[in-house]
Amino acid sequence: LTPSPAPKKSLAESNANTCFQFLIQSLFRLCTFVFYREVATQNLHKIPPDGVPTILAITHTNGLADAVVAMSSITARYLRICAKDTLWKHPVFGPLIEASGAIPVMRTQEHGDARDNTHVFQSVIRTLEESSTNNLVTLFPEGNSQYRTRLLSLRTGLARMALGTIARGNISEVSIVPCGISYLAREKFRSTVLLSVGEPFVVNHELARKDNAAEIITEQLEQSLKDASLQSPDFETLAIAQTSLLSLIHISEPTRLLSISYAVFCLKKKQKTYKVYKI
Repeated sequence: LTPSPAPKKSLAESNANTCFQFLIQSLFRLCTFVFYREVATQNLHKIPPDGVPTILAITHTNGLADAVVAMSSITARYLRICAKDTLWKHPVFGPLIEASGAIPVMRTQEHGDARDNTHVFQSVIRTLEESSTNNLVTLFPEGNSQYRTRLLSLRTGLARMALGTIARGNISEVSIVPCGISYLAREKFRSTVLLSVGEPFVVNHELARKDNAAEIITEQLEQSLKDASLQSPDFETLAIAQTSLLSLIHISEPTRLLSISYAVFCLKKKQKTYKVYKI
């Protein structure tokens, strides 16, 4: 089969998109600056540079806030986000979501048997194949944003998108980057957030030839997301972990000798004692 040509954008279109993307990111940075006391980041350098076809997979426990935190924190590349289509009806954020180039996803919760996401797969593949720098797609593979203490089991949708892109033959590999967002007091104004990027891995032709490629990718991604985010068996245990972490952070004030990411590392070292969570 002859590979389909990858889409290209004119210079004018690329410049216009860059300008608008900067405005969107600036607005979201303002939102996080006002609402959160601090948004700490860890390992942003692990995100591949512009031009590398990339799927960013993010944990999802705080609705629209997850997307806002991600877009305001990851500024080296523009995130084209896949989001539930009901968000387009939001009176404030709806127009911004539409203008940002986000991809609407039909969920079973809202559409039942009428759900059809063929267009989502097509849009993701086209974005990954773009010859411009805007070829990073952001997905929330859990498919649900309810507050919970542990990662939901992932379906194979993200893996099938990556494999479908490779199968078309326009690009030889897709990078998948796990990213965890941990809220230390999710419901409180001026609270603290940690966004941690995990170890990327690559989907290529060698992996795509395996019969169970989708399952292999999904299992690896699920473990990577657990490693990058706060996990706990129940809310009571999570509260203890969050309190311990906040204590470690606040002890270092006002000089902030102890960063949030290092405080998280300290708690991870105590995992064998607590046996309750891992980040």
